[in-house]
Amino acid sequence: MIALDRVSKHYGGVPAVDDVSLTIPTGEVFGIVGQSGAGKSTLARIVNLLERPDHGTVTVDDVELTALGETELRAARRRIGMVFQRFNLLSSRTVRGNVELALELDGGSRAARRDRAQEMLDLVGLGHRGDASIHELSGGQQQRVGIARALATRPSVLLSDEATSALDPETTESILDLYRRINEELGLTVLLITHEMDVVKSSCHSAALLEQGRVVEQGRLVDVIRTPGSRLTSQLFPLGPVPDGVPADATVIDITFAGGTADRPVIARLARDHDADVSILGAVVERIAGTQAGRTRLEVPGHVAAAVIADLRAQGLLIEVLQGVAA
Repeated sequence: MIALDRVSKHYGGVPAVDDVSLTIPTGEVFGIVGQSGAGKSTLARIVNLLERPDHGTVTVDDVELTALGETELRAARRRIGMVFQRFNLLSSRTVRGNVELALELDGGSRAARRDRAQEMLDLVGLGHRGDASIHELSGGQQQRVGIARALATRPSVLLSDEATSALDPETTESILDLYRRINEELGLTVLLITHEMDVVKSSCHSAALLEQGRVVEQGRLVDVIRTPGSRLTSQLFPLGPVPDGVPADATVIDITFAGGTADRPVIARLARDHDADVSILGAVVERIAGTQAGRTRLEVPGHVAAAVIADLRAQGLLIEVLQGVAA
């Protein structure tokens, strides 16, 4: 488990991370999401104390890192793997040599280091490229080497700081597949730092939204989706503003679906039961944390809007009124 308690970090009096508290359960894939400058990378570096917070405590696997001296901290960091956006690989070493680098401080034999490096390269799908030069690899393959290196010391936590932002969509998805497999097969806690909501949607069990160094929302995605007014939900399922041309006497609503509600014939039943023309203005449906979920925006005639909204809420659906009745 990772626990941050009221952590803050300032640079020149300006807060980069401001009074952040987070609890990340063991074995979860957790996303820290926010725009550039929100403080995400600083927060990632605080988790393994590459940056010491000005205030607050950091605890990983029941060890309070902020209470450790430098020697103890170096040992504790061996349990926290780090994957970087820019790969940070050494061109002077082979692929296998880069992975072995992480093991050289452990003092094992050369044969043991080689065997462990090969094991990790096999895990990330590069077992056949151990003797290759780094320059011979694609960006996605280099990122896999970085992941293998991070896993070599048998960490319990894997931090990924914008590790897919420089990759094309197809390569990004293959790397995210690898993270999911690592989480499932090795039981690692994975912390993904990203500005991309697609990364959160495809990979994370839980997430926190960071703005100007502060956590403005956090939780398990299946719970967040069901939370009225959720900022994360609106970014996970962006529908934009109400389009022009909607009649002034019409009511516009957003319906948020999650779990078993996502495949119900809700709209067809509304039109039938209320004898009304219901127009779909937009829809986004995704699979999030293993659950089908999404949002649909409807235009409903004003004279039946109150009854339609009551009907939908009685079904346990989350309704937000954007225009018209109860707006």
